[in-house]
Amino acid sequence: MTGIGNARRAHWAHAGVVAFHALCCGLPLAVSVLGLAASASLVGGVLTWHAVLHERELWLLAGSAALVGIGAFAEWRFVRVDRRRRVSALFAVSLACFVVNGAIVAGHRTGSFGIDAAVSER
Repeated sequence: MTGIGNARRAHWAHAGVVAFHALCCGLPLAVSVLGLAASASLVGGVLTWHAVLHERELWLLAGSAALVGIGAFAEWRFVRVDRRRRVSALFAVSLACFVVNGAIVAGHRTGSFGIDAAVSER
C-alpha cells in the first residue's frame, strides 16, 4: 500500500507545482488583461511586476526545472514499481508548461518576439 500512498503524494506534489505555475505566470497575465480593461494606472504596477520577474527569469526557470526534475524522478520510481502504471497526465502538463516557459524565455532573450533582447535583460 506504500506505492499507492506515494502515488497520491506525487499527485499532490504535481498539483502544487501546477498551482504555483498558475500563480507565478498566469496571475500576472490575468492582472495585465484586467488592468488594461480597468485603468492605465494599474497597468503601470503590472509592468513593474513584469520587469521584476524578467530580472529573475533564469532563476525562476532553474527552479521550475528542478521541480520538474524531481517530478520526473518520482514518476520514474512509481512506474518502475508498478509496470501497469503510466506517467500521469498532471506530470505531462507540468512538463509542457516548463517547455513553453523555456521557449518564451529563450524568445525574449534572443529578441525573437520583436522585443529588443537588451530590454529583457534589465
